[in-house]
Amino acid sequence: MRDSGMQYREIAKALSVSIRSAHRFANPSAQQAEANYREEHAEEIRERHREYRKNNPERIAKAQKKYYSSHKEKIAARAQSYAKSNPEKVRASKEKYRLAHKEKYAKLSAEWRKNNRELSREIDRAWSKAHPEKRNAKQARRNAKKREAFVALSVGQKAEIERIYDTAANGARVRCYLCGEFAPKGHRHVDHIVPLARGGEHRPSNLAVACDHCNCRKGAKLPEEIGLLI
Repeated sequence: MRDSGMQYREIAKALSVSIRSAHRFANPSAQQAEANYREEHAEEIRERHREYRKNNPERIAKAQKKYYSSHKEKIAARAQSYAKSNPEKVRASKEKYRLAHKEKYAKLSAEWRKNNRELSREIDRAWSKAHPEKRNAKQARRNAKKREAFVALSVGQKAEIERIYDTAANGARVRCYLCGEFAPKGHRHVDHIVPLARGGEHRPSNLAVACDHCNCRKGAKLPEEIGLLI
């Protein structure tokens, strides 16, 4: 009986909404009266809506999920139209969201690159080829910082740096300090754990061997910022 009563109320409610809607569209004066009421009681209506949303989060979430699942094409078309008409706003919104969810994006990026290594390398190479001036400027800054730091090192520290570079180039079995996998010859880089661009030093304690894949995606980030810990 309880289920029958609920079903009856739902049918009655739907019928009532249908009748009111038909009456409103068929009667311009009814539309105007409703518009006038909404305008005169705007703050009261907003407060009522806020209170309802506050007290019924699960019900609203369920209704939104149901609506999104049954109107996917409509929502996608509307989003596409908005993005086309407001590209700057959309870019700003995406950038704001990305900055607020750095750790999430870092983990997703790390996972994707791990599962798509060859494609990731191709993307990195394509970027370097398409932006030679940025690549060269970046390399020049790195070289200048390394030369400046190298002058201040002791003989022992310089020898240790040479050993690290030799291991990266010629070592038989060398693990990447970021992902822990063996890096084959020709695919190893000597990485600054704390990047030079972030104030890191060019000294043995800040150098480690990484595979080219991990080093390229790390860039000027700290290991923990890309979801990897040494």
